[in-house]
Amino acid sequence: MRTEIENNEQRCNNVQDVLMNKEENIARTHAKLGEATSCIQDLKYQLNKLDGELGYFESQNEQHKNAQT
Repeated sequence: MRTEIENNEQRCNNVQDVLMNKEENIARTHAKLGEATSCIQDLKYQLNKLDGELGYFESQNEQHKNAQT
């Protein structure tokens, strides 16, 4: 009976270790997802800014072409 109790305790400890490792992996993954989301938001902002600048220069180019005709 004691051997069975000891085996069960060992299994419980192993399962708890596995659970802790999984929770740590999930926390790391969650942190990485947050960093990736932040990076994506920054890149979207930069892309929108560049798109606005491109639109401005296209407009200026069009005005310049119209002024020459």
